[in-house]
Amino acid sequence: MFDSPVETGAKLDSRQGKVEGFRGTCGLVSCENILRMAGLQATEADIVSYAKGAKSEESGKYLCSSGSPFAADNGSTSVEARNEILKHYGVEAVALPCDVDSIAKNVEEGRGVIISVHAHQLYYGYSDGGDNHAVCVTSVKRDANGQLLGFYLCDSNDRPAEFYYSSELERALTGRDMNVTTSILR
Repeated sequence: MFDSPVETGAKLDSRQGKVEGFRGTCGLVSCENILRMAGLQATEADIVSYAKGAKSEESGKYLCSSGSPFAADNGSTSVEARNEILKHYGVEAVALPCDVDSIAKNVEEGRGVIISVHAHQLYYGYSDGGDNHAVCVTSVKRDANGQLLGFYLCDSNDRPAEFYYSSELERALTGRDMNVTTSILR
C-alpha cells in the first residue's frame, strides 16, 4: 500500500468504538482495514450497521454481538463472521491455522491477514486469557539473513504501526484461526 508499515498504519483505522453503543469492534475495524488495503471504502459505522443485522450463513448467528447494555460487549466477531463480512464487501477470505511462520508467509505474499491475540499478553506480557482481540498484520520484518524478526500490526487500540518481535506475538496468539484474503491486496 505504501513504502513503510508506518505509512500504511497512518492510512488505516487504529481506533475502535466510534459507533454509539459498540466498543468491542476490533474485528470489525480489522475488516475495515483489510478493505482499505484492497482499495475499498467502508467505515466502522458501515460495517457495524451491516454486521449487527446480518446472520452467518454457517451458524445462523448475527455477524457481530449487539443488544448488551454494556458497549464493550457489542461488536465482537468470530473468524467466520469476519470472512463473511469481507465477502459481503467483495473480498474473499479463508480461515487458516495461525502461527508466526504462516502469518509471515501470507503477509509477505501480499494477502490481508487478521489474527486473534490476547491483548494484555501482547502489550504487557501477561494475560488471564479472557482478552481476545483482533488485529491486522501489515508488515513482516526480517534480518539481513532472512530470519524472521517480527511483525507490524495495525491495532484498533490506538496503535497504528506497532512492532512486535516474533516471540512476543507467538506468546500472545489465542490459538484461533486467522483470516487470510484469497487475493493479493498489496
